[in-house]
Amino acid sequence: MRLARVREGAAPDRVGFAVSTGERTGWVPLDSIGIRAATTSEVITALGALDASSLDAGGERLDDVEFLNPIVPPTNLLAIAMNYLDHINETGSKRPENPVLFAKFSNSLNDPYGRILIDPRLTEMGDYEVELAVVIGKTVKGVPEDQA
Repeated sequence: MRLARVREGAAPDRVGFAVSTGERTGWVPLDSIGIRAATTSEVITALGALDASSLDAGGERLDDVEFLNPIVPPTNLLAIAMNYLDHINETGSKRPENPVLFAKFSNSLNDPYGRILIDPRLTEMGDYEVELAVVIGKTVKGVPEDQA
């Protein structure tokens, strides 16, 4: 099952979370199957009890959607830099002995296809990276790798 926050193309004021199983085309808005959730955390909790096969049987389908930033409400994220060898080699850096941490502040989060504004007075050359955020739905500690 895939989860996204979307804006409906035919009704641009309609924004919400939707799921897709890949079995049928389109996205099923959670509110069309009775799930009312305003935050990413509430959606993850609600989806934990959802039977994915029920999505194939019913629910409204959206085919024309715009994907939005899935983190609601926006929050600050803690990230780890220089965490894979290809990137370390690409930058000509030395492999760090300890993790290098940095923050992604809420105002730096963007939609998947959102505009990126670059002020040429401040930046001579733009660069890009992809950040992967993983949301763990339950509090865990000491979980074996095969169960993580």
